[in-house]
Amino acid sequence: MDSVSQFVLGASVGLAISPKKSPKIAIIAGILATIPDLDVFINYGDDISNMINHRGFSHSIFILSLFCLPLAWGLQKIWANIMPYWRWLVFCLGVLLTHPMLDSLTIFGTQLFWSLEVPSVMIGSMFIVDLLYTAPLLFSFVVLMIKKRSPIVAGYLLNTWVLAISTLYLALSLILQSYVLNVVKLPIHKAEATNTFVMPTPFNLVL
Repeated sequence: MDSVSQFVLGASVGLAISPKKSPKIAIIAGILATIPDLDVFINYGDDISNMINHRGFSHSIFILSLFCLPLAWGLQKIWANIMPYWRWLVFCLGVLLTHPMLDSLTIFGTQLFWSLEVPSVMIGSMFIVDLLYTAPLLFSFVVLMIKKRSPIVAGYLLNTWVLAISTLYLALSLILQSYVLNVVKLPIHKAEATNTFVMPTPFNLVL
């Protein structure tokens, strides 16, 4: 997914995990959530290699999990008053691991299990940029920055609502993809096709 989506998703996840629901926490989480995409600055020799190797080791759930151990230690040393080490660790895991998981729903392929010899995960139920997914998360983040807190809506934090809505939207993408695949199965079977792939149109799930 795009960097804005990754930033606001990370901010929302971090806010949900942290006992303090402050703009500082959201910004820290948002910045951490963009770390896996720093591999775009690695030059593998040519444009094709750069594209193929993007979302490689830096998106591995194994590498990111190990990276969270010293990262959480460092954050706890800097901001020990916010939460203990174990909660910083959960914070880092939640923020960093949701990044490659979200990427794996697109068509570009994410090496979730690098360095194991397994194919990249490429579910393809989400387009690389989806405004309907990003908008609620971005709205919640902007409100937090302005009001310095996440408002209560119907008994729950606004951040909780938008995180739930965005997660349900991802689930809807999988349901719609499965539905469309089932719709086209019969004519494709008659044509003796062996491989079928269903993906959304740009910026939405509607089509």
